[in-house]
Amino acid sequence: MKMRDHIIISGSADGTVKVWNGESGESLHTLCGHIDPVSCVFIHERRVESGSRDHTIRIWDIETGQCLDVLTVQLHNITYIHYDGERVVSVDGTDSGTLNFWDPKTQSCLITFPSPIYQHIQHSELKGSRLLLVTGTITVWDTGEPIQTITHLQIYTQGQ
Repeated sequence: MKMRDHIIISGSADGTVKVWNGESGESLHTLCGHIDPVSCVFIHERRVESGSRDHTIRIWDIETGQCLDVLTVQLHNITYIHYDGERVVSVDGTDSGTLNFWDPKTQSCLITFPSPIYQHIQHSELKGSRLLLVTGTITVWDTGEPIQTITHLQIYTQGQ
C-alpha cells in the first residue's frame, strides 16, 4: 500500500489495484489487468505503478484508471518498484535479489545490480543517474558503481 496526498493505492491477491480517497474512504478505481497477485505498488505524480507475480509491471493513469503501459519482465517475484516518469526500477525478491532499471518505452533492461540486500528496500529516491536505496545501509549509486555506503548514521531529533 502507498499513500500520496489524499490518495491511497493498494494491491490485492486477486490481481487488482485499488485507488482510494484517503479522506472519505471511497473507492475511486479498481484497476484490472494482472492475472496473479499484486506484490507492490508505487505512485509517481498522476501515475500508479503495480508489480505482480504474473511478471508484469503496469503503469496506470490515476485519474482515469486506464492502463498506459505494460512492461513484461523476467523476474520471479517483483517485490519493489519505483518509477520516475522515464525509468522503472524493480527488485526480484527471490534469493538472487537483483535490482533492475527498465525502459518502459523499449521494454528493455538498462542495467542490473546483483545483490540479495535489495530484497529489503524500505525507501528509494531516483534523481538523474543517482539512486539512493534505504536497505539497512544507505548506498548511493552512480552509473553502476557505488559512490558511498553509509553503515552508521547519527540522527538528531532536537535540531542539533
